[in-house]
Amino acid sequence: MMIATGLRIGECAAIVWDAVDLEARTVDVRGTVVRIKGQGLIIKPEPKSEAGWRKLLLPSWCVEMLHRRRAATTAGQEDPVFPAQKGGLRDPSNTQADLGEAFEYTGVDDLTSSGRPSRR
Repeated sequence: MMIATGLRIGECAAIVWDAVDLEARTVDVRGTVVRIKGQGLIIKPEPKSEAGWRKLLLPSWCVEMLHRRRAATTAGQEDPVFPAQKGGLRDPSNTQADLGEAFEYTGVDDLTSSGRPSRR
């Protein structure tokens, strides 16, 4: 989804099924997942900037992936499209670490989730 849309990790983690229109092949970017001390992970209902509010057209391969995910879940409209393994919101920090491990495993450990070289 990040490759298809260019979204940040937190923005992808905040996508709920209600924001996805598989027929129109679009996704609404409505917020980002953040950790609030004493509350845990929440969807901050506003993007990082005013330009962050957007509707994105999805490529056909991404729509196919979302169709498969939708068919494999009983999640409700307000549930995340990309939940944590035990359900609920995915932690962007953990996802960043997971991506770092995957990049390292595949030999591209100088990249970040944004596709830019890391500063290591």
